[in-house]
Amino acid sequence: MDSARVAVAIMAAGKSTRFGANKLEAMLGSKMLGLAIADTLAPLGFGARFAITSGRSKALALSLSQRGFEIIDNPDPDAGLSYSIKLAAAAAMDTSADALMVCLADMPFVDANCVRTMLASYSGEALIATDGSISCPPAILPRSLWASLAGLDGDTGARALFANARQVLLPKNVLRDIDVREDLVLDH
Repeated sequence: MDSARVAVAIMAAGKSTRFGANKLEAMLGSKMLGLAIADTLAPLGFGARFAITSGRSKALALSLSQRGFEIIDNPDPDAGLSYSIKLAAAAAMDTSADALMVCLADMPFVDANCVRTMLASYSGEALIATDGSISCPPAILPRSLWASLAGLDGDTGARALFANARQVLLPKNVLRDIDVREDLVLDH
């Protein structure tokens, strides 16, 4: 699918409980962790770009805005990932996009080739990435499913929506997320 017909949203409002500090503003190499996926997505020509952030990530929100992402504040990060996805879908409804790609800010190893693979695999149905053992974002949701997002709840609410999604195989280790400080190792 042409990326110009897709809205993309970075989920960056998590609480970083296991990390012990705001992990998205922690340094991964020479940049904030939360900017890795943004720098991957920014040049790919998406029709709309959103970042769902919380008030505790002001430096990240400013940097994302400077990269062309519209910042959407999640006033209740405790409500879980599903609430951030709801906010992204609501924002996407105001665009002419046919699909919404959801990416997680704590997954810095998802590269442009992975994003292109997801877009090339899209044919109108929900997609979710897999490495053969786990399934997780990046994911693509067609506009026809956005209204369903209103009923999502908590960190696991989106699982039901993705349960019937077609899986797209991505390389091993690309779907690693950063949960604890030890995960900030750059080798992958």
